[in-house]
Amino acid sequence: MLLSSSYLVTKYDDPPNPVELLRLVDGDPDLLKRNLLAHLAQAHTRNEGTISERFRYLNEGILLFLIGVVVFVIGVVFV
Repeated sequence: MLLSSSYLVTKYDDPPNPVELLRLVDGDPDLLKRNLLAHLAQAHTRNEGTISERFRYLNEGILLFLIGVVVFVIGVVFV
């Protein structure tokens, strides 16, 4: 169950519109840098919780799977 939840489709924050970036390239470079960095910081902040939660489920699922394999092997060997 935990492993399957890590493969669910999740919507992340979208990157900036390429058309808008190309329009800004001819303008002030400082404005372009500020807008791009602001959007990247916003995307990182918004996506950080989703990504870390997904990896937490993946790590817990793998750990439980390995514990299950070890218990199964011990049960087969000692029975």
